[in-house]
Amino acid sequence: MTPQLMLGVVELMKANVAYALPGNAVQLSWQDPSGSTVQVSIDGVNYSTLGTGAANVVSSASTSAVFIKTSSTTTSIVAKSPPGIPGTITGSISTTGQFLAADGTASAPSYSFSAHPNTGIYYSSGLDFSISGNPSLRITSTQAWFASNYEFGWCSSNPDAAFPDTILVRDAANTLALRNSTNKNILNIYNTYTSASVYERLSIGFTTNSASILVNQLGSTDRSLIIGTPGTGSLFFNTNNVNSWQINSSGHLLAVADNTYDIGSAGVRPRNLFLSGGFDAGGAGTFNSIVAMPAGGASTSRLAFSSTTNFGIYWGSGAPSVSAPKGSLYLRTDGTTTNNRAYINTDGATTWTAITTVA
Repeated sequence: MTPQLMLGVVELMKANVAYALPGNAVQLSWQDPSGSTVQVSIDGVNYSTLGTGAANVVSSASTSAVFIKTSSTTTSIVAKSPPGIPGTITGSISTTGQFLAADGTASAPSYSFSAHPNTGIYYSSGLDFSISGNPSLRITSTQAWFASNYEFGWCSSNPDAAFPDTILVRDAANTLALRNSTNKNILNIYNTYTSASVYERLSIGFTTNSASILVNQLGSTDRSLIIGTPGTGSLFFNTNNVNSWQINSSGHLLAVADNTYDIGSAGVRPRNLFLSGGFDAGGAGTFNSIVAMPAGGASTSRLAFSSTTNFGIYWGSGAPSVSAPKGSLYLRTDGTTTNNRAYINTDGATTWTAITTVA
């Protein structure tokens, strides 16, 4: 039978235990069913050595410490202090049973520390932890809850030597934040991770003061980024807190408001626009607005039609000299009479014949 020390309802297992009751009496009872030697010492005075089946009670009104020592692991010892009298146990304690303590409170947790009695573990609808008397963490059978002002962080090394540099914080109700003072933060979500030099991941965060969503890979295959809605919802683009463009559930790019938003500008233009159908302009259209009128025409100043290369309408100053498909038209900006204002190409090269106008 393993040595046992009982303090109230707490059952402790250890062969060498000291239990201090400063300035108060202590009462001990012991049993030795196996014949092992038991020695009880109070304030350095040996009180008794007992054999098989022996039992006794020792009391001392001025006890400062009790030392219980067994020479075998088959001794059962029961020790009780007077109710309400605190004591100190020095040395290691082990048990094969349970430690049973009162539930405690946040300000007086059942398991605490001599220099910090209001910091420790107690029970209140779960396993609760308190710091300086304040509830900080509760663990139930299915959940773990932090107090609202607590942060969950990781350090670059031992927490005793470094502060957290990656921190999860409750910003507000239903709002989780990843922040660390003025340092930028990045969230990496991995598709695959083999090592720090072989991975595929999605990175969400700030880069040079701009928010970014990037697909990154190293030592692996390039991956695509899909942004959309799996149902019938539209995808909106928002600037200045206003939705301006949308891709609807049919895949069409639409302006949210009519006659309000532009594509490109006079100084920053998209390069080419490819259409398989027609286009409908509600206003006037301008072509080559930043190109000077070419003398004799130019292949870059034209409206082209059909699959025939460069077939269309050309314009310029002076008589036409540009090469164009037969049947193309040329409009002259400086014509002065009925036979030098418009021309038609007649050979598919540079020969143009004047079209006589009425006036």
